[in-house]
Amino acid sequence: MMTAEFKAWAQILRQPIQNRRSMGGLGSLGMTSFLLLVALAAVVGGAAMHPSRERAFVVAWGAGIPLSMLCLMWWIYLLRSIAEQCRPVTGRLVPRLRERARNVTVAVWCAIVVVMLLVFALPLGHPWHVAAVAGLALLHLNGAFVIYWFLGVFGSTLGLPIATWMEMIWNSDAAAAAGLVLVAFELRRFVRRMFGVSPHLAQTTQTPPLEAMIRRGFAWVDRTAGLFVSKSGMRADDRPLFVRVLGGQGDSVPRFELAVLTVVCAALAGWNAYQGKDAHAELHFVRAAIVIVLLGVQLLVASSMLTSFASRIQEQGLVRLAAGAPNAAEMNRILARHFLARQAKMWGAYAALSMAALLVLGATLDEALRALAVCAFALPLLGIPLADHARAVKPLSPVVGVAAVGVGICAFLAVWGKGSMTTWSVVALATVCAAAAFVGIRWTRMVRAAPAFPARRA
Repeated sequence: MMTAEFKAWAQILRQPIQNRRSMGGLGSLGMTSFLLLVALAAVVGGAAMHPSRERAFVVAWGAGIPLSMLCLMWWIYLLRSIAEQCRPVTGRLVPRLRERARNVTVAVWCAIVVVMLLVFALPLGHPWHVAAVAGLALLHLNGAFVIYWFLGVFGSTLGLPIATWMEMIWNSDAAAAAGLVLVAFELRRFVRRMFGVSPHLAQTTQTPPLEAMIRRGFAWVDRTAGLFVSKSGMRADDRPLFVRVLGGQGDSVPRFELAVLTVVCAALAGWNAYQGKDAHAELHFVRAAIVIVLLGVQLLVASSMLTSFASRIQEQGLVRLAAGAPNAAEMNRILARHFLARQAKMWGAYAALSMAALLVLGATLDEALRALAVCAFALPLLGIPLADHARAVKPLSPVVGVAAVGVGICAFLAVWGKGSMTTWSVVALATVCAAAAFVGIRWTRMVRAAPAFPARRA
């Protein structure tokens, strides 16, 4: 028989999900499941595909991963909100829950790195290379997937030897050095988030020996990275890397990392072109250098589109706590305008950089327009979180769902290469206009929502 305390805990867990007052929703879970199934189907059927269908395979796999991660972020926020609401109960049921969760997180991260070293690094004979790349990918998955997505989709469309280039980068000492530098910065950010902002990580309470050893190790990494930052003249910053748009204050650290990646990759591309004795070596070097810069900036922009949702959590939490305050409605409007303006700006920069990278690679105008049609589908993603922010927004009609399916088919055919330049120019323009109208309607309804934030559904 269930005790009264257990029943109360179950009710606390059930209420946020039923009322949908937290970040996330059932639509995001359905979208996640659908994209994962599409990616799985693409992997299973990839071996039997005709070579001409390789583009569709790359798109299904490459687009499914980052979009699924975006949807999973909402459910992570949902679970985080539930955990915060259940903190008094979980504190009694599971003592030292926060410390145990932190230890498990660190142990799992270290175990994954060790497994990757044993499975991939030692047999290949490049342990440090794999450690650098694997550590960077584990610490910043969304940025890594954005790069792989861009290289896979557009590179395969243009017939570029992406696999050969990735193998050369994977086995190069320069790339390993750059990866270790980035891992050091990411470890510093990880330490500050997990164990506090203080670089010395002062311990106020007695901790277990294993946790104390981990703390001392991370403290040494943090002090080393901080010393490197101070000696190089950069301003120390504990915010995540590659999550800010170019411009503004406090961006010297990501600019330095972008410069490291640019110099290393451009030098690697130039050296490979020189060894290949290609007649177009100089042209390849210039194109490679420009594309690396564009890819680096795309990493900043696209990663910021995925991670900027997290930066709004604290502001939204303040508004939730003051839902009945006189200025709640004004705060609601300010957050909506700021969110939409920031996301639209980053999407515009991402689309423009994608077009520029394709043209630099020698793509035709037809291919560039097809790429723009694909990039336009980032705009509806801005309307999805607005629906979760403003609960007064009513669900869209089935006509919009049918239109979304048609738009998805158009994107599939765009990367496949079907249709003429005139057709895709019209499709790209219509898609951008429709997506802008969709986001505009969502934003208008959010501004007119009830003063309580987030508002209840009608």
